[in-house]
Amino acid sequence: LSSAGAFSFDSRRFVYTVQSQGRRVVRIYSFADSKDEAFSIEDETFRDSLFGIENPRFSPDGTRLVFTGVKEGQRDLYIATIDSLRGLLTQIEQLTNDFYSDIHPSWSPDGKCIAFSSDRGTETDFSRMIYSTMRIALYCFHNRTIEVLSDQEEKGKYINPVWSPDGKWLAAISDRTGI
Repeated sequence: LSSAGAFSFDSRRFVYTVQSQGRRVVRIYSFADSKDEAFSIEDETFRDSLFGIENPRFSPDGTRLVFTGVKEGQRDLYIATIDSLRGLLTQIEQLTNDFYSDIHPSWSPDGKCIAFSSDRGTETDFSRMIYSTMRIALYCFHNRTIEVLSDQEEKGKYINPVWSPDGKWLAAISDRTGI
């Protein structure tokens, strides 16, 4: 069993994924209504091509989700609008689309950037199938660029970035000391 969930910024809802009919689907639990609802992707072609959805996270205003989508063995970042009236995820936008693995997205409290783990790095050589260890990177909406954060040692993985509530700090799990 593999799943991860997250509270909305206002702590009124919880989003998570479950396995259903061989695919991951998004569920959102509302604490105010004591209601658990399934959300499917509106675009049937896109829904059929996306094998899995992992690590969904709410946007600060609670209207959208960022998640890792698994498509043809690749893990990329996507955002979707939550249509609660119809139980659908609409307006799907793929943020990353390359050979790098992009996982564990985390929306900044101001909504301007998404931190995530990626194997982007100087060690990656796709022609020889060599990949860098996981690093924390930022996707920023104002210029739609990806920046791998500096000061991450080449030895050790950095995963599961989490923003401080004021957005000034990022924390991540790392095994850089061998633990």
